[in-house]
Amino acid sequence: MLKVILTALAVCFAMPASAACISEAQAYLQLTNKYREVVVETEVRDFPRAKGVRMDMFVNEDTGTWTLIGTLNSISCGLTSGKKYNGQTIADILDGPDA
Repeated sequence: MLKVILTALAVCFAMPASAACISEAQAYLQLTNKYREVVVETEVRDFPRAKGVRMDMFVNEDTGTWTLIGTLNSISCGLTSGKKYNGQTIADILDGPDA
């Protein structure tokens, strides 16, 4: 999973007009309004090709949907998502549950 996310980050943040990325404001509006997800965790991470990426985990506890986005320079990229949130954290997703 980490390799997939690192590749997504590298692609998203290397291409300013990437289709997978939208403005931070648009990302928050879409996740909160359309999917009714709220931020449950935030952390800042450094990656080989992107330093200071803010990672936000959005969750809708009623439906179980969740989305992890990375934001750098006010551009947010959807990194991964799921339909069965069970309390996993950003660290669980990026580093694995036993890290």
